Amino acid sequence: MSDYVKATNFTAKDSLPSGNSGKIVKGSEIDTEFNAIASAISSKTDSNSPTLTGTPVAPTASAGTNTTQIATTAFVSTAITNERTATTTLTNKTLTSPTINGGAITGITDLAVADGGTGVSTIAANAVVLGNGTSAIQTVAPSTNGNVLTSNGTTWVSQAPASSVTSVNGQTGAITTTNIDSIGTTIVAVHAVTAIGNSGFTASIDQNATVAGSALRYLYNYTPANWGPAPPTNQSIAGGLTNIGYNQGGTAPAGTWRCVGRSAVWDNPYNSDQNQSEARWYPGLFVRIS
Repeated sequence: MSDYVKATNFTAKDSLPSGNSGKIVKGSEIDTEFNAIASAISSKTDSNSPTLTGTPVAPTASAGTNTTQIATTAFVSTAITNERTATTTLTNKTLTSPTINGGAITGITDLAVADGGTGVSTIAANAVVLGNGTSAIQTVAPSTNGNVLTSNGTTWVSQAPASSVTSVNGQTGAITTTNIDSIGTTIVAVHAVTAIGNSGFTASIDQNATVAGSALRYLYNYTPANWGPAPPTNQSIAGGLTNIGYNQGGTAPAGTWRCVGRSAVWDNPYNSDQNQSEARWYPGLFVRIS
């Protein structure tokens, strides 16, 4: 693109005296001027929708200018930098997948649960958080040392543990063992039978069966038919044993018991090898349930 520069000063010719050869306008001068004008015109851009080539330049407007003048790359770069570093207030704006790198968000209310928040500004230290539908969350403080989190059917509360607990066989209350036959205690006992005389196991209490205490005898003072204490697993008695009265010895516990390990009575009316009759009591393990 070039500018038109006038080659001949035609006004100056008018002041020349008559007869001066320079006063004459020559065709070559006119031709030179027209060629220069044509060259300048052809290299200029149109003012309406021009197409520019090369690296056109324009004056850079000051930051914040908001007019129809041309914005240079320098103006745009400054505007972008200022926008990124400026503190901006967003009012009723929608941001899609924004990335926040540091800084702080201030001047907003607590984010609602429906929007992914908690509905509260702070949560007490060590508190247990409770859901509350779309309303703000609730919390339960630890309260007193030793408390437990307990449901009251509607919500959760921190309170002291109940003094009673569910224990053996659905019984309510803590297990106490102040007596040897208190609920929850265990004993080793034998099955009390009033008579023996049939070969083989004449009586037994199977595992998990319940039995009245009156059908048991404490092993430690078991005395079958007044023949002295029985060994833990075997009692051999010389002489005939017919309808031995078991209830002549031993003490029966109170209450109801559950058999943990099977108890049985076995008898052999006559052992020819030993020339005697035998009876064996096999003790079992029992736990009191009521």
